[in-house]
Amino acid sequence: MNHRILRRHCLPLVVSTACLAFAGALHAQHVEVGDAGSSATTAQATGSVSGQALATIAGTISATADADFYLISISDPSLFSATTVGGSLVDTQIYLFSFDGAPIYLNDDDAGGASLQSSLPAGSVLGPQTAGTYILGVSVSGVDPVNSSNQSLFAPATFSTDLRGPASNTFGTVAGVIDNASFADFGDYSITLSGAATVAVVPEPSTYALLVAGGMLVGAAARRRRAFGAAA
Repeated sequence: MNHRILRRHCLPLVVSTACLAFAGALHAQHVEVGDAGSSATTAQATGSVSGQALATIAGTISATADADFYLISISDPSLFSATTVGGSLVDTQIYLFSFDGAPIYLNDDDAGGASLQSSLPAGSVLGPQTAGTYILGVSVSGVDPVNSSNQSLFAPATFSTDLRGPASNTFGTVAGVIDNASFADFGDYSITLSGAATVAVVPEPSTYALLVAGGMLVGAAARRRRAFGAAA
């Protein structure tokens, strides 16, 4: 449907839901601006207006050790999914963090087993559980998100097609990535999303600092609880 047909169908005063959805879809792709950052504090905003349906994110992994982080909004966690299958020739992995950088889940190879691209499926028990702002990351397989102590934030996998949740013995939030790739790979990618929307404004660094500090306090409290339980 081109713009002329869209205008003809949407001119009546009673605008159909289909026309509104199509009009919104015109703004549903984010293209990487420059080089998106690879930490919670440098994640790239995904639109000029928050809350628009976000269908795709397109960008470039410029070197094997590169990773691109994007801010997205999820209003219904049960509908959220993200995949690079069909959108890249690069051997990718993709991962999701909470707004403050806490790990949620990661996938290297799509569960179908026929692709080196990656998928975060909808409805997974490891997936997001509450509505809010999240960080979606993409990199080459083996370039792993780490905390400030260079500890991997995601649990190891038995198979490359496994979904990986947070590591059980690692604390903190994402501070960057570490290159554990056993090969050199880079190039363009396109991530197809469902259940996601744009986030227009990157919060001020002071806001991030408060969020990260809060995450560290939560981790410290958890460690104290475990230590107390072991001593009892």
